[in-house]
Order: sequence, then structure tokens, then C-alpha cells
Amino acid sequence: DLPETKSVQYDDISILMCHGSPWSNDYYIYPDCKKDILLKCDSKEHDFVLIGHSHYAFAIKNRNSVLINPGSVGQSRQIGGKASWCIINTINKCFQLISTDYNVEKLVKEIEEKDPEIKYLTEILKRN
Repeated sequence: DLPETKSVQYDDISILMCHGSPWSNDYYIYPDCKKDILLKCDSKEHDFVLIGHSHYAFAIKNRNSVLINPGSVGQSRQIGGKASWCIINTINKCFQLISTDYNVEKLVKEIEEKDPEIKYLTEILKRN
């Protein structure tokens, strides 16, 4: 069992990691959500707040921290067969969102073999 949130310190930066949001594992935060939701993710105690769940890669600078969703390596919502991820430089407090091509058809085939009942997982990957 993993904790719902985890706070870590590397070099001189503090990072809060969450699956959905800082207040709920199951809450979806999208890049176009309302400003009050983004501000609710702001943290005075952390330089970066990392979230996931929606699989949409984005970064937004709040008042006190940077909110980052690195996206997803295997179930990215970026169209065109791209894995999305992020690098944070803990020395200069910079970050970079990165997209990498990968073989979507191979992954679709594996999903169809292992979870043929869950069509959504393959439909998302087949979008152009």
C-alpha cells in the first residue's frame, strides 16, 4: 500500500507527490480546469507539486509552487504515440516536460491479450 501523498526533499528542493490531487487520489485535474482548483494545489511548503491520474501532461506556475502532471509513459493522452514524462533538475529548480515516441501497436496488442474486456485502454492509444 502506497501513501496517498508523499513529500520528499532532494538537494535544496521539496516535492509533494500525489496521484490525483493533494486532497484526493481520485480527483482529476486537467490543464484547462478552473483557476480555484489550480490554486488549491499550491503549496507554501513545496517547490513542486506532482500529480497524475488524468494522464494529461502540463505544468502551471502557482503563487508558491509549480504544479506538474508529467502525463503517462504507457497511457498518455497525447495523440500520436508519445510517452510523456518530466525531468526536474534539483540543483537549479528547473524542469522539462518531454515526449518520446514509442511503439503503440505493440502496447495495444499486449493490452488486448491481457485485458480484452477493457476497450477504453486500447481506444485511447489508437487515436490519431
